Amino acid sequence: MKTVSGKLAPAFALSLSLCMAHARVCLAQTLVPSIPSQLSVGVGGTAPISDSDKIALSPNSGLAVFESAASNLVEGDTNQAVDVFLRDVNGVIARQTVSGDGVQADLGGSSPAISQVAPNGAYAVAFVSNATNLVAGVSGGQSQVYLRIHPLNKTILISR
Repeated sequence: MKTVSGKLAPAFALSLSLCMAHARVCLAQTLVPSIPSQLSVGVGGTAPISDSDKIALSPNSGLAVFESAASNLVEGDTNQAVDVFLRDVNGVIARQTVSGDGVQADLGGSSPAISQVAPNGAYAVAFVSNATNLVAGVSGGQSQVYLRIHPLNKTILISR
């Protein structure tokens, strides 16, 4: 369990305890450590229609990123590919494998990582994708590393 100076972290902070239950990604919360909260939840609280995995947690916040093939975690997921998602402490899930103007990656993405959250609330999510439509000038056919910068909601190519 996450501690600060030997005391429990605030109740809203997520613990680093991870569990897999029914092949769905779960994350134990410090508020009620005996009752895990499912990390990947479909639109309207429905069960995800596919598995989620490869979780990464921001070391100083309640943000978690993961990859999933489920197309019902966000509205409009029609690329039929694995995508990278972010879930905040309020349970809001947002797809990260999108262009700067919010268009979904045509070939999805994987291997998520997340930075620490800066005092001003900024953070970044890194991921790998073969997509051809995330930034101008990428033709696809080769894995590239991208960075989604928040709160700017900007996606940049960093592997060039």
